[in-house]
This record gives sequence, C-alpha cells and structure tokens, in this order.
Amino acid sequence: MSLVHPPLPTAVAVLYVRTKMLVAIWLCLVAVHALKQEHTAQESRQMLRRIDIDNDAKLNATHTSPKSDIAALVHENSAIKLRHEARKAVNTNVLGATLGSCSEDGEAVTGFMRDGMCTDGGDEDAGSHHICINLHSAQAGGKTFCEVTGQSNWCVEKDTCQGGSGGSSTCPRVHWCVCQWAFASLIADNPDICSQLTMKLAGTHKAALCAYCANQSEYTAALNCLKEKDPSLTCTNFEGPICGSAR
Repeated sequence: MSLVHPPLPTAVAVLYVRTKMLVAIWLCLVAVHALKQEHTAQESRQMLRRIDIDNDAKLNATHTSPKSDIAALVHENSAIKLRHEARKAVNTNVLGATLGSCSEDGEAVTGFMRDGMCTDGGDEDAGSHHICINLHSAQAGGKTFCEVTGQSNWCVEKDTCQGGSGGSSTCPRVHWCVCQWAFASLIADNPDICSQLTMKLAGTHKAALCAYCANQSEYTAALNCLKEKDPSLTCTNFEGPICGSAR
C-alpha cells in the first residue's frame, strides 16, 4: 500500500518555494563574492609584481648611479690634481723666486691642496688663498683674523698635522694661506696691524701681488703692507710676463 503525501497547504507551499529561491540567491551571491575575491587577489598579486619590478629598477639604479657618480668625482679630482701639478711647476712667490712652504712641521698643514703651500688653485680656489701669514699675529681688538674679516672662527680650529706632529693626529693652525681679498680687507680696516703681522713672503704667491697691482687704487693698503715687509716689492717688478703668464 503506497503512501500518498497529502498536498501541502497553499501557504506552506509558497513558503517552501520562497525558501528555495532565497537559498539559490544566497548561493549565487556566495559564488559572485568568491569570484570578486579571486579577481581582487589577482589584481593584488599583479600590483605586487609591478611594485617588485619598480623596486628592482630603483635598486639597480641606486647600485649603478653612485658608481657612475664616484667615477665622475674621481675623474674630476684627478683633473684638478693634474691642473694643480701643472701650475705647481711654475708657482712663483712675491719675491720672484720659486714658491716656498707656508705651514711648518708640528702645525696644521695649509694650502688649497693641503700640501703646505699657498699654490694657486685656479678656478677651483674661489678664495685665492695666496697670502701666507701667522694667524696668531693677525689679531685686532682681541679678535682673530677670522673674526675681524667676518668669517666663522676657523682660525682656532685644529687640522691634520704637517710633518713631525709629536704623535698628535691634529695640530693648531698657525702659518696659514689666507684669502688675498680677506687680507686686503684686514689691512684696510686696521691700518696699524701690518707692523705686528708676521708674513712669509717666500711662501706668498705672486698672484696676490699681481691682483693688487692690477687695481692699485682699491688695494693701496695691502700693497703698502707688502712693501713694508720688503721695500723691493713694486708693481713694476710684476708687470708683463710674470703676471700675464699662467699662475
């Protein structure tokens, strides 16, 4: 004897159908959400790959760029040194002789190239550090040469020692190659300082005297100070080839 289920009441039948529809819709939504997540994951992976590629490119650039920069810097420094050595062969002091040293053993080594001499650095040496003086003798009103000429007070700093340093790694700055323009300012603003000033004319580059002689009206005080140290120094000594030649 077969059993026959009685028909469901209409309200129950409607509820059953709606429930099946809701379940189907929910399953569809779950499937769509899963697809979206997979798509998002793929996009994320692609983005990460692009970031990795960009980072690799930047890293390679970082690794290669400094090498090229360093190579360029080494090349530039080598060129400067070559030009310096070429000038060194013709460096002359204000006395017309071969340029002598400025700083001494046990003092900080001076010079644009830190070779102890007031050699001419050409265009690289914007300060034209040609005048060799004893910084301790260039004080005015209790102020150092640096302070009097409006610079930071590097005069009291220590630097790499020249020659015998007695085991010390740094030494005081004593005999120093100072800017010829700062020197001219010092003398012009302090007329009586020249008499107390200790200079090394043998270590002072002729380019300073040539520059002063080229504009005597502006650098009268500086010229007179050099002549006070050696009366034989005149601008006529430095006219022509000696001031017109490569410094």
